[in-house]
Amino acid sequence: MVLLIISFTLALFTFKRINLKSKTKNFFAAFFVFWIPVVIYNLSLSDEKKAEIKASQLAAKVKEESIGGLSDKIESYRGEGSKNLQITLKPKETRHENMYVLDSASDMMDVLKKIKEKKPGQYSTVTFVNQGNLLDQYANKVVDVLFTTTYDMTEVEKVNFENISDVALMNKFTIDKVELEPVGRQLLSVFCLPENYLERAQSFCVRALVR
Repeated sequence: MVLLIISFTLALFTFKRINLKSKTKNFFAAFFVFWIPVVIYNLSLSDEKKAEIKASQLAAKVKEESIGGLSDKIESYRGEGSKNLQITLKPKETRHENMYVLDSASDMMDVLKKIKEKKPGQYSTVTFVNQGNLLDQYANKVVDVLFTTTYDMTEVEKVNFENISDVALMNKFTIDKVELEPVGRQLLSVFCLPENYLERAQSFCVRALVR
């Protein structure tokens, strides 16, 4: 940023010293004052910085094109441009134990619907990192990862989303073991009780809790 300001100042100083007619001067004004600093700034960037900027731009493009309109649910992405996308969802605000898992299932379904609509065939798997706003032992709010689960996109893209619930989608089309943090294990242990959602989410509960 400092280099860009210096480049702008030098370009402006050089331009003022050139004696040109009005119209020509206006043309060169745009070139000197706006483009020269940008060119100098871009040339000064290291390869590492350029790669970082490119990755950031690609992430923004994926966010806009693949899952646009869901920025209220999504915190970040990893693996853009590959077949395996990882999405970190924003922390859930609920306090009821079951609702953390239910809200996660709902958010994951919304994102998967958008991916199927916008980028069919783009990904083999989509992994979700689910977070929650929790209270620590001192009653302070903290953000913690609850669980991480992966969907098989070759199967998800065959689904008619109008005829399936979010819990059923999570139960049928998540794959591998569900990665649990300690607090996530506690929450899923309650979610998977027979009197709660074990019958509706048995396969998911087995992948999560049976080791």
